[in-house]
Amino acid sequence: MIFFKLRDYIKVNWPFLIALFAIHIVYFAFGWVSEGICTQDSDEYLQTAVNLKYHFEAYNRDWTNPRLPFFYALRPPFYGIIIFICKAISNSDYFILFVQNLMSFTIWLLTLHLSRLLKLPFKVEIPIILCLILIPSQMIMVNSLMADVTFELLLLLCLVSIVYYVKTKNPAFIFWYNLALTLAVLTKPVLVYLWVPNVLFSLYLFSRKKSYLTLVSCLLMPCAILVWCIRNEHKTGYFHYSSVKIQGILELNAGAVLARIHGDEEGEKIRDNIAKESEKIKSYPQRCDYIVNQSVMIIRENPLTYAYCHLKGMLNLMLATGRSDTRVFFQNVADEYEISLVREIENKGLLGGILFYFSHVPAYSVFLLVFGSCFNIILLLSTFIFALYLRRGDVIQLFICFIIFYYIFISGPGGYARYKISILPYLVLTLPQLIFWVENLKKRIIKPTIT
Repeated sequence: MIFFKLRDYIKVNWPFLIALFAIHIVYFAFGWVSEGICTQDSDEYLQTAVNLKYHFEAYNRDWTNPRLPFFYALRPPFYGIIIFICKAISNSDYFILFVQNLMSFTIWLLTLHLSRLLKLPFKVEIPIILCLILIPSQMIMVNSLMADVTFELLLLLCLVSIVYYVKTKNPAFIFWYNLALTLAVLTKPVLVYLWVPNVLFSLYLFSRKKSYLTLVSCLLMPCAILVWCIRNEHKTGYFHYSSVKIQGILELNAGAVLARIHGDEEGEKIRDNIAKESEKIKSYPQRCDYIVNQSVMIIRENPLTYAYCHLKGMLNLMLATGRSDTRVFFQNVADEYEISLVREIENKGLLGGILFYFSHVPAYSVFLLVFGSCFNIILLLSTFIFALYLRRGDVIQLFICFIIFYYIFISGPGGYARYKISILPYLVLTLPQLIFWVENLKKRIIKPTIT
């Protein structure tokens, strides 16, 4: 299936293409000479690819170590399969990064193509370049052994398919949409709860245009989730999609509540005690149930605190500048701890915190804080304006809003800057609505003078 023809590439202005290419080359070159291409999660993906090759098993840890149930279900298999395929062509990790740079290049050309296909009243070339400069997590994840850019491309292909379905009324595009969505959930488990609203969405599409392909294809995602859950139950004895949930509900969800109530150190001790108590339980399913039950109990006992932490995480996902990502990638690690402006203000007061921050961080971090934060605020405003002007019956606009707000909400207290890149093309496509709204507001405020 060809989504767009050669003439769409010819229409791309050359300054944009050159800038896009240059940014990718600079980050790829820096990844080549630095040691920042691997994060804490990278080894798990690499081990998955190795175990797929030699043992035909999607196990996320070194096979020679004692095998633990937790690592059978930690990472869904698709990114491991991508690495396996890349390694079959070239055994270099940098070939994987080269492929991911091609994915990223495709993402932004597709975003530009969508903006033209949707006839948006504002060109998105400059916002795309600003995204790559002011949200460095995007290019850092492209040049890291992480699943984020694969996931981002699959999510964007979902939108491309929806747009072409609306334009052509061809239900085959709904099949391609559901296939991309299925591969996305097999890349990162964050979409695992999306299958229910996706079935409802498919029923809505079916009510508008009767096509049984639309109904049948929406079963791809829940069937893939069910098969993977059954596989995990077979390997671990516990019916679940990903052990990331077990880890996250304690460390991120309940952990945020504990840190808010007791402070970081004391909260971490309570978390560690729960984890240690769970290790005394020999049965893995019972161990998981213990962790989940203890975490849920903490959240239910402090609903307002959790609501605050959840909202804070959602805002952090949209407004954070990716300070920790740049530290890892550029190997610029502080001697004692990561310097955070918010933490310094909390510890030293407003003036003292600001003075300490600006006198102890490099100029690049200051630039990123000021201009990156401003750009993130603009993206946040454009998202709300885009949702505010949601047109009844507009499937494309509805789908964009749904994916953005689902993703923001589901990230919860663990909303980090790098998670935002998965929906970054969606956010860019909301910007023209903000420009349109500002222009209308100016016309209302500044009325023409009658002479």
